Amino acid sequence: MSEDYQQFLMDKSSNTFIPLKTARFQVDISQGFADVILHQVYENPNDHPLEVKFAMPISYEFNLNRIEVDFTLQYGSKICLVTKVDEREKA
Repeated sequence: MSEDYQQFLMDKSSNTFIPLKTARFQVDISQGFADVILHQVYENPNDHPLEVKFAMPISYEFNLNRIEVDFTLQYGSKICLVTKVDEREKA
């Protein structure tokens, strides 16, 4: 796989990669369309909060309708961030 097609999570302040602990796909194929959910688990290896960036290639051959990220914070509280996705022509 080319480096251009890898996905990763990176600490923005140090430009170091955050290790991926687990990954799994959930796929539903119906009437020629695939609905794919990718579950990834990362863990902060540091003792301080991170500001991160996530890189994932987007192909013109598929449609992306949502990215949802669930965070479990240091003391167990949880937060969910959901992206806003516009149609390609509007974006």
